[in-house]
Amino acid sequence: MCFRFVTRFAYLQFLRKALPVFFERRSSKRSSGSTRSALLALAVPLVLASCSASDKYPQDGFSPGSERGPYPRTINSIAHPTFIIAGVVGVFVYALVLYTVIKYRRRTEDAVPVQVHGNKFVELASVGLASLLLIGVGVPATGIFIDSRATVKDAMDITVIGHRWWWEYRYSAVGDQLTTSFPRDIDDPDDVEAAKAENREAKNIYGIPKDDRAVLVNAGELHIPEGRDIRLNIMSMDVIHNYWVPKLSGKIYAIPGKVNYLNIKADVGLAKPGKPYFLYGQCAEFCGTSHANMRFKVVVQTKADFAKWKAEQMGPVKLAKVPTKLADGTVNLASLTEKEQLVYQGEQLFNGSGACSSCHYQNSSKGWDPTVDAGKIGPNLTHIGSRKHFAGAIAPLDEKNLTAWLRNPQEFKPGSLMVIRSLKDDEITALVAYIKSLT
Repeated sequence: MCFRFVTRFAYLQFLRKALPVFFERRSSKRSSGSTRSALLALAVPLVLASCSASDKYPQDGFSPGSERGPYPRTINSIAHPTFIIAGVVGVFVYALVLYTVIKYRRRTEDAVPVQVHGNKFVELASVGLASLLLIGVGVPATGIFIDSRATVKDAMDITVIGHRWWWEYRYSAVGDQLTTSFPRDIDDPDDVEAAKAENREAKNIYGIPKDDRAVLVNAGELHIPEGRDIRLNIMSMDVIHNYWVPKLSGKIYAIPGKVNYLNIKADVGLAKPGKPYFLYGQCAEFCGTSHANMRFKVVVQTKADFAKWKAEQMGPVKLAKVPTKLADGTVNLASLTEKEQLVYQGEQLFNGSGACSSCHYQNSSKGWDPTVDAGKIGPNLTHIGSRKHFAGAIAPLDEKNLTAWLRNPQEFKPGSLMVIRSLKDDEITALVAYIKSLT
C-alpha cells in the first residue's frame, strides 16, 4: 500500500513538473531546472520505498526469503516473475507514451495531427502478445488459488470470525475438526424452548449442534503448531473483512453469511520449546472507523507447546481466592494479601457493577456454554492474562495499556465498540489485577 502511494505521488510530481517542459516555451535554464526537479521527485520516493526490510516491516511477504510457509513461496513463484514482466511492459509503455508526446506534440497553434488508420499487424501482435502473457500468468495463478483453498486431508480446522474490529478463533475441543464450520451464534433461532415443550433434549442451541459446544474460543491471537496443515473457515458477523497473513498465505474475504476457506502452514523450526514465533496479520478490507486497528498475531508453537496451550485454554476461568467471612456474614478482606484483595475486587466488578460480563464471556467448568455465552458480543476473556496482546492485537497486554484501555476505550482505540461506564482509579486498578490473573 505504501509503495503504491509513493509511486503514484512520484508520477504525479513527474507529470506536474516535467510535462510543462515539453508544452511551454521556457528558457533553457528554466527547462533544465524543471527536468532535474522532475527526475528528483520521481527517484526519491522510489528509492525510499525500496528500502523496506523484512525484519523491520513484518507485513512484508513478497521479498525473497520473507516467507514463513509453503503457500507464500508458491504465490511468489508466480508473483515475482509477473512483477518483472509487468515492470518491463510498464517501462515500454511509459517510454512509448513519452516518445509519442515529444515527437508528435503540436508545434503551432494551427497544426493538425496526421490522421492515419491503425496498423493491423501491430494491433494483432500487441493483442496476441498481451493474451499470451495473461494466459501464461493466469493459468498457474488460478491453480495456486485453488490449491490454497482446497480441502487438505487431516488438516486442523480453525474457525475465524471477523468482528468490528477484532478476530475470533474457535478450535475443536476434541480432535482437529469442527463438526460445523459456521456457528451462527446470534442469528439462528434456538431449539431450547421447543425441546422443553416436547420433553426432549435440545439438538441445537443458537444454531450450534451440541457436539460443537465443546470448543476453544480465543481472540486476537491465532495459535498454530509448526509444520501442521491448517484449514481456516473464515466468516464475518457484521461487515466484509479481509483476512491476511502475508508471510503465511494470500488474502481471503470474510463475508457475512458465507464461509471462505484458506490453507496455511508454518515452517518447521520457526518456534523453539517455550519460545513461540510471532507473525503479523491485518484486515485488508476497509471495514469502518477502526479498520487500521483490526490486527492480529499468529503464534507459531512447537507441537508440544501447542498441545499444552490448548489444554490450558480449555480449562475453566481461574476464580479469585475467596476471603473468609466474618460473623455478620461480610467478607474479611484482611484475610487476603494485597494482591489477592485486588484480584477479588476485580472479579466482583467484572461480574457485577462493572458490567463486563454482560458482553464478555468466560468458560465455566463445562467449558464454553452457548446457552449462556452465545449472545455475548465481546471476546472470550477466560484466559486473557495468557495473551501477549489485546484490543485487536494493537498493544501489548500490560498494566499500563490495560489501564489506558479501561479509562477510555475509544481514545485508546478510535472507533472501538466497547462502551463502559466511567470507572474510578481504584476500580481500574482492581480490574487490571483481575485481568492479569486470568492465565
